[in-house]
Amino acid sequence: MTITFPLTETFSGTIAPSRWTFYGDTDLPGGWLVLGYGDIRQRLGTAVLHDEISTTRAFTVEFDYYAEHSHDHLDGEGLSVFLFDATATFHQGAGGAALGYANLNKPVSAGVPGACVGVGIDEKGQFSNTELVGTSSTSHLTAPNSLVLRGPAVQANPTGKYAYRDATMVTAGIAAERKTPARVRVDFTPTGPKAPGSGKVTVRHNPQDPKPKWINDTFTGLPSHVRLAFSATTNERGSTYAIRNVRVGLPPLTVDSQQTGADAKSYKVTLTAAEDCPLREWLLRFTVPPNLTVIDDVVYEVGSAPPATAETVRDGTLGSAEIRFARVSAPVPPKTKVEFTLTLEGTGTPAAKLDNLTAQQID
Repeated sequence: MTITFPLTETFSGTIAPSRWTFYGDTDLPGGWLVLGYGDIRQRLGTAVLHDEISTTRAFTVEFDYYAEHSHDHLDGEGLSVFLFDATATFHQGAGGAALGYANLNKPVSAGVPGACVGVGIDEKGQFSNTELVGTSSTSHLTAPNSLVLRGPAVQANPTGKYAYRDATMVTAGIAAERKTPARVRVDFTPTGPKAPGSGKVTVRHNPQDPKPKWINDTFTGLPSHVRLAFSATTNERGSTYAIRNVRVGLPPLTVDSQQTGADAKSYKVTLTAAEDCPLREWLLRFTVPPNLTVIDDVVYEVGSAPPATAETVRDGTLGSAEIRFARVSAPVPPKTKVEFTLTLEGTGTPAAKLDNLTAQQID
C-alpha cells in the first residue's frame, strides 16, 4: 500500500498499530514505543511501517525520542531510522554497533536485506566504526554522540556494503530525558527526472534549534519505493531508547509573521515552499492570546491563480487556531512565496508575532 501523506503515529496505545510490525525486544508502556526493551543485557527492537514511500517525490520523516540511562557510564549503543527496498523480505539487521541496520563484522551478523539509507543516532560512537560495521575502503574516526549516515546493502566498490557516508558530533549529546525529548528530522529530496532513483538525504538533530546539527549525502540506485523502519540496541538493563510522534509527509514550509496595522491585531504572514517540493494544500496553525479570535476572511493569492478565501477550521476561541488553504488550480513551482494578511479581533492583547506558528502541507 502506497503511503498517503501525512502519516502520523503517536504510539499512544498498548498494542502495535495496524500499519506497523514490531520485531525483537519492543514494548508500548503508554505514549512511547520502547525499542530494545527487556531485562537482558543486549537487546534489539525494530518497528517497520507497512506503507510504501515513492522515491520520485520529496518527503520528510520526523520523530521524538528519548535516551535514558540508569548508570553514569554510557551503557547504550543508539537508535537508527532507515529506508529499505519495499520489495525486499525484511529481517532485522545486526545488533550492537550496527543498530539493527547494517551487518556486523565482529561477530559476523547480517544486515537488513534491501537496505538503502541508514541514519544512526549513535550514542556510543560505534555505528561509524568501519572495522565493526559494514565494509569500506577507508577507515573513519569514531566518536560518541554522533549523527551518522550509512549506505545501501549492495556491494558497490569502492564504497562497500552498508558503507559509511558522513557523520557529525552532537555537542549537546544524544541522551534526552522522557520529559524533554529530542527530535530528529530526515528530509529526502529526489534529484529529478534526469537522474531517477537518486536523491539527497539530510538529517537534522533538534531541527527547531537556531543552529541544529546536520549531515547530508546523495544516494543513487534507489528502488522506486521504500519502507521506513526504526531500530535501537542497548547493552545494559538500565538503558532505554523510545520514540513517539512519528510524522511522514511533505517537507515543511517556512513561515513567519510580522505585526502590522494601527491596532496591532493584523499580521503579514509570509510562507515559502521548499525548494524541492511545489506548494499544495496546507494548514496554518498558531496560538491565539486570550480574548482574541481570527476574523474569518483570510484572502490569499498563489502565483497566477485568482484570489481565494481560506477556511478557518478553529478560530482561536479555545486558544489555538487552524486555517486551511485549498490547493490552487494553477501550476505552482518550488520555492513559491505566498504573502497574506491575517487579522484578530477582540479585547485581548496581541503578541508581536503569532506564537507557535507552523505550516504543514497536505497531499
